[in-house]
Amino acid sequence: MFDELKKYKNGAFSFKIGECLNDICDAPKTHGVYIVYASRKKNKPIYIGCSGKMQKNWEIKHHNDGLYGRICQGKQFDTSRKKSWPMKMRDQNIDELQIHWYVTFDEKITDIPA
Repeated sequence: MFDELKKYKNGAFSFKIGECLNDICDAPKTHGVYIVYASRKKNKPIYIGCSGKMQKNWEIKHHNDGLYGRICQGKQFDTSRKKSWPMKMRDQNIDELQIHWYVTFDEKITDIPA
């Protein structure tokens, strides 16, 4: 499904209710995309995010602290992910999230994250 992503430096970590997202996130502070999977729905993404986007003037705007910052300090459902993800996991009966990240923009690769 996402074969194009195989060319990028990547990694993954899991997140469970009760864990501190900042402590377990191993995503780098560089730019790229991340895909969130629910453990019970393997290979079916429930969310796709990026740490940068193209501006109208063709410049790239990067979020602070790259992938790490976007995952750990970003908001979803109108609150920080470290609070909203556990809340939604409880509501949807999800035991664990798998977060896969891919570096698409660094000193060697200049693909636009969005």
